[in-house]
Parts: sequence; structure tokens; C-alpha cells
Amino acid sequence: MAASRVIFICEHCLSADDSSGECCGQPRTRYEAGEPGSELSQPLYDNEGRLRSHAPRWWLERHQGGSESR
Repeated sequence: MAASRVIFICEHCLSADDSSGECCGQPRTRYEAGEPGSELSQPLYDNEGRLRSHAPRWWLERHQGGSESR
């Protein structure tokens, strides 16, 4: 089983890094991005199979407060 990916993102400029630290004068936020290819890493689709967002599910769940079924 592959290890879960961890990504650190600056909430101000949205730059990503694989290590913690500061960007834009503030600490980067840690995100658990799931295993490569997992459902958590896939874009969101609605119940009819239409693409709702190109963003991965882990990002949407963190910033929109929930998920919708695929």
C-alpha cells in the first residue's frame, strides 16, 4: 500500500511544497492528499457523472466543508 501524500500549501498565494515552513510571512498549511490515484485525489463529479470541479476532493472537502457523491 502506498503512503499517503502530505502537501504544504500557502493559504495566501497557494504555492505548494513538500516541506513545512513559511511563505508570505505565515506558516504553510499541511494537507493530507491521500494515496496517488485514490478517490481523494480525483476531481469531483455529480451523480450524473458531470465534472463539478477540477480540484481534487481533498482540497474541496477542506475548503467547502463536505463532499458530494460521485
